Amino acid sequence: MERWHRLLEIALLTTLALGVAQILLSGPMQAMWNLLFFGRVAAPDRFSTEAMAYIVFLYGVMGAVLAGFAVALLGIARGPLRRGERWAWWTIFGAVGAWFVLDVGFSLWTGYWPNALLNLGFAAVLFLPLFKLRNVTQ
Repeated sequence: MERWHRLLEIALLTTLALGVAQILLSGPMQAMWNLLFFGRVAAPDRFSTEAMAYIVFLYGVMGAVLAGFAVALLGIARGPLRRGERWAWWTIFGAVGAWFVLDVGFSLWTGYWPNALLNLGFAAVLFLPLFKLRNVTQ
């Protein structure tokens, strides 16, 4: 079971790093999102300077929330979940599940299906160790 705990922690640390990168490396991260959503590194020409500044701001806020989410879940994973406390498993599972359903649903509803595909990868890395750890809690 140690490897599943470790894999979950690595996935959460990666999530934390992605959130922090949204703030500290906003230029390269924005280029990555542009490529994902618009098929090119540069923002669409129809976006004004003000619109791009606001988009960068929103991605920074999203990064801060993502980092906070990861820190909280990492604390639960490293403490109560490792001790086998059932509520810890349900809390992590519920938080990741809520993120996944809401984010994928909103991505598909707004037509940004590449984000939904990206989320499938993140969800797999987060849910796999959670499913493997589901029976080790009290």
